[in-house]
Amino acid sequence: MALFDDQAKPTWSESRVVRFDDTIYQDVPTQTIGAFRFNRHLLGADRAPLIDGDLNGEEFQCAWNLDSLSESEVWVRNVARHPHLFYLPRVGRRF
Repeated sequence: MALFDDQAKPTWSESRVVRFDDTIYQDVPTQTIGAFRFNRHLLGADRAPLIDGDLNGEEFQCAWNLDSLSESEVWVRNVARHPHLFYLPRVGRRF
């Protein structure tokens, strides 16, 4: 009811703004991925954050597929426990 009430007024906070630019993960370790180069990664071909698992693993395969989609202009890996990570709020925690 409060969401659609005439008195409801949306608010925002500077601390809740999600910033996606090439400075957000300056301090995270990156990895060399051999001859493969990401073409659409936000941080550039050689600056992708460390991927969990090996280069044959599920996370790398997902990254590779995202990078190869012509519909994707840019993508970025969401680094867990980083101050600038994207998350959805949940009661008592984040998702």
